[in-house]
Amino acid sequence: MLAKLLVAPVLALSLACLAAPAVAQQSMSSMHSMAMECTPDAMHAAMSKMGSQFSSMPSSGDMDKDYAHAMMSMAKGQRDLSAWEMKCGKDSKTMKMAKDSMHGAQSQYKAWDNIFNGGG
Repeated sequence: MLAKLLVAPVLALSLACLAAPAVAQQSMSSMHSMAMECTPDAMHAAMSKMGSQFSSMPSSGDMDKDYAHAMMSMAKGQRDLSAWEMKCGKDSKTMKMAKDSMHGAQSQYKAWDNIFNGGG
């Protein structure tokens, strides 16, 4: 009985582990315009660029859509910075947190995208 209860979580975890490199690769490829050098200056430049993109976001006049769009931008930034940490980080605990953060950001981005594009 216990084995049957564990099948779904173990399968889900296995699939998530298989998908992690693909998610990381997707996020890293979305960072093509960001400096992917593993230096503090490169990370700071990437964060500054994301901040300026966020602050220059135009208003649509629809506060709900603007909020969803802002949340999508934040989730994308979180995903991109997590990919940067996974590539450049040295501390295993921080890198694991980045991996977990990336998965959460990916889910959030999809949910906000669904709302932003009228599916919610």
